[in-house]
Amino acid sequence: PEDLLARISKAKNALLLPHELDNGFDDKDPAVLAAVYDLYERQLKLNRVIDFDDCIFKTALLLKNNPEVVEKLEQRWTHYLVDEFQDTNFAQLYILELLASRYKNICVVGDDDQSIYSWRGAMVETLDRFETTFVGTRLIKLEQNYRCSNVILNAANKVIRNNTGRKNKTLWSASTNEDPITLASHVDDVAEAKWISLKIFGLLGKGRRPREMGILYRANKQSRAIELALRENNIPYKVFGGTSFFERKEVKDFLCYFRLSVNPNDRLAFWRVINTPSRGIGMKTLERIEAKALEMNLSPFEVLHQGHVPLDTKQKVAAKHFTDVLKSIQSAPLT
Repeated sequence: PEDLLARISKAKNALLLPHELDNGFDDKDPAVLAAVYDLYERQLKLNRVIDFDDCIFKTALLLKNNPEVVEKLEQRWTHYLVDEFQDTNFAQLYILELLASRYKNICVVGDDDQSIYSWRGAMVETLDRFETTFVGTRLIKLEQNYRCSNVILNAANKVIRNNTGRKNKTLWSASTNEDPITLASHVDDVAEAKWISLKIFGLLGKGRRPREMGILYRANKQSRAIELALRENNIPYKVFGGTSFFERKEVKDFLCYFRLSVNPNDRLAFWRVINTPSRGIGMKTLERIEAKALEMNLSPFEVLHQGHVPLDTKQKVAAKHFTDVLKSIQSAPLT
């Protein structure tokens, strides 16, 4: 299914309907794809929904088949600014050409060296096509880099200039930093994270401030091993642009279950997980559990386990399973 959805997405990005796939569309089996694509569209229509690609696809078809709509939009919007232009696909470029060709008041910002969305239909060739479509385009190269040293930029320039179909450019920086690049290979992510952590630990010992260091990673899932390694060395850190592994809801829930299995008197842990997953125990019942715990000088967990608060049949079954599981963990050997 994922493969077929990706192929349908590719067809929509090319502005092709199911019956148009035999017109030279690049696919391993256009006939099968056309049949599945047609069924998929009928199912969408039956459910009165559109998919993500339809947001652009149907807009492009609307403009293509209704020139009066294009004319109204041209009158309403006469200037356009597009960022990350290297990530546009054919359908997006088609819409832009329809709307901006009349007045040609358009500015795009893009870098063909940063085109990483080809899997989503993005075409690095859009930069060349733009200059062809909008004749007289003025090209301004922004080659000064404010993020990296010349050591990093020189290495990047040597690698990226081997790419074909790119506009020639040479990045440079005013930075005087000459720290060399270190390329390290490790057996797995855990070993890599430990190496990073020890490097940071050593730099801190030499007087470097934590704010002078940063760890960049491509996907949030990579943070787990790194965070564990930093915690093992008592290195403080802050996660930007995402959620720390230990701040994720499911991780907090798991840790509270663990805390409660070790210490049934942990009230905060109990209140967090008593309805995670939902056990149908409402707020009024929870308030009665709390009141009875105060009255009997017991933990809320023990009040629930010993049955001091009346529950309906469904709640009793859920509560018994909850407390029995935790009790069995509490009595299990630590080894």
